[in-house]
Amino acid sequence: AAPVCHDYLPGTNTCPPGTHSCDITHCKVSEWSEWSKCSASCDGGMRVRSRMVETKPANGGDECPELIEEESCNKQACKPVCTACAGKS
Repeated sequence: AAPVCHDYLPGTNTCPPGTHSCDITHCKVSEWSEWSKCSASCDGGMRVRSRMVETKPANGGDECPELIEEESCNKQACKPVCTACAGKS
């Protein structure tokens, strides 16, 4: 029988007798989702996008990158509303 994949003995880089180290598995993530709708139409809002973990890291593999990304949007100033002009022509 082939040696069994096993984690290192605690505090060492040695596998238990009759075993071999497990393969390193790096984190794998999905593609980014579409950006969400901006939270404001003017004066600055935020939008977000996300991605999912497809493969979790194991045995010393690379950790996962950020799963949520945010950015500002619609930074232009809102047009002032003239409340003093209401009802006048």
